[in-house]
Formats: sequence, structure tokens, C-alpha cells
Amino acid sequence: MRTSHRPARLALATCAAAVLLLGLAGCGDDAQTSGDTPDPAFADDGTLAVDDFNAYLDDVDGPWETDAAKVAIRFAHPVVQEGEQVGATLGSGDDDETVAVVLVTGLADDSVADRRTAVALTPDGDRWRLVRATWTQRCKTDRGHEDWSTEPCV
Repeated sequence: MRTSHRPARLALATCAAAVLLLGLAGCGDDAQTSGDTPDPAFADDGTLAVDDFNAYLDDVDGPWETDAAKVAIRFAHPVVQEGEQVGATLGSGDDDETVAVVLVTGLADDSVADRRTAVALTPDGDRWRLVRATWTQRCKTDRGHEDWSTEPCV
């Protein structure tokens, strides 16, 4: 009889994601940044400009720059507010790209509940550079849509 390892792999992946989520949300300056990190501009079409952040990467020298997940979090959500949970999952993209999906839940906002940002990164020596990024959000109950969308919340 053949034994399936799928449940064990799924449990391990879920546990690893939870550890990453909790670990990054609780990190000091690795997950939070100072006010000098450029805020991403959330365009109505769901795109985010990455040029200002790449210029910022040229000017800083932090240990977090070697970690694709931490770079994506720093781009997508530069300052973590109290009560917010931030985590990232990594996957493969086109060519040598890595895709990080950053999920921020419990936003300190009266309308927006959660925000999801997908960031394509490429290696640049031992550091990472952003290629492109997109965003979606979910509204709080009775504040608009509750599905992932770029539509505004009310």
C-alpha cells in the first residue's frame, strides 16, 4: 500500500507560512521601516510604480535587502501599525523572477480591511530589485466589496 505524504506537506507548508507571518509581523526594524521608505502610489488600475523604491534600494544598505520577502514587505507596507498582521509568501515567476505576495490584515483604516500586494522581484547580486507590482484590497463589512478588488471602499 502506498502512503500519501500530501497531508504532511500541506501541514508543513501551512505551519511555515504561519511562522513567516507571525515572525515578520513581530520583527523590529526588519519588518518596520522609518519614514524615509517611499510610500507606494496605489493606481486605480491596480498597478504600483516601483522606480522610486528601486532608487531607495540604491541608497540604503540593510541586511533585509538580501531577503525577497522582507524587500516586498518593506515596499508594500512600509510602516506596520498596531494590530496589523503582515506576511509574505514566495513563488516562482517568469524567467529568474520571484513573486512575493504580501498580505496585510487588520489595517488601521475605517473602510479597508485587508490589502494584498503582488511584487515581482529579480536578483541583483546578493540583493533584490522590484520589476513590477500590483495591489488589491477587501473592504470592511458594510463598507463596500468584500472580495479582492481595486474598487474603492466607502
